[in-house]
Amino acid sequence: MPRSLHNLIPFSLLALITATPFSSAGPAIRDQWQVRYESFTWREYDRNGRQLLKESGYRVGLQWDRASTRSTAPAWSTRVTAYLGDVDYDGRTQLGTPIDSTTEYHGVRAEALLSLPLATQPGLDLAPFAGLGGHTWLRRLDNTGGFAETGYDEWWVHAYGMIGVDARWQRPSFAWLARLGARYPGHAWVQYDFTLPDGTDDATVDTDHAPAWFGELGVTTTGGYVITAFAERTTYERSNSKTYGSVSVFQPESETTSYGLTVGVRF
Repeated sequence: MPRSLHNLIPFSLLALITATPFSSAGPAIRDQWQVRYESFTWREYDRNGRQLLKESGYRVGLQWDRASTRSTAPAWSTRVTAYLGDVDYDGRTQLGTPIDSTTEYHGVRAEALLSLPLATQPGLDLAPFAGLGGHTWLRRLDNTGGFAETGYDEWWVHAYGMIGVDARWQRPSFAWLARLGARYPGHAWVQYDFTLPDGTDDATVDTDHAPAWFGELGVTTTGGYVITAFAERTTYERSNSKTYGSVSVFQPESETTSYGLTVGVRF
């Protein structure tokens, strides 16, 4: 089996776990399906903080949430998101030659949380949460704008912890929903799928990230329709370096930002 397929196995298992409720489906379970549309930016920087490249564009996806609805502690929730997109690549070679191309993204994220509902004033519910998550994605660098060869694939794997707080403010015919939190570093690594001078078919390096923030603000109607605005930012530190023949492989400091909307229904 190709190594890139092995990368998906732990996240497929996590997705299966989050797809299975901790109790039998029934009135205590709420499902929510949403279409996701986001503006996405990826930047890379050298050691001096100078921008090496920028990717920007739009990605679309499907998001599924499942949660317990009981008000007693602890409550649980899960989320699985799948997405894809084709974004613009604006960078340059090591010799300074400008390159305009495209990059494809295909990814899956799965998260599982436990929360502690708190008694507050009537109509307002707060629930601090903590949990675990995983994110894997394919970053396919194309050659449509002038790469000397055929481009290559990057497989990213990222595991992390999460903390934050959910809020719900109930009104007569609708409710405001809010989430604010952070993802804390676990393990992250990237595999480059290309042939190196020593004949090696791929290279893998480890990278860490600073605590990453995310936020959501939405509204749901009594009929079950929901719309949510979201934003998030993650910074990955420069990776370790590995040498293959005459080539040194490493991942530069990288930063992702995204914001957008999800629209769907809960039942």
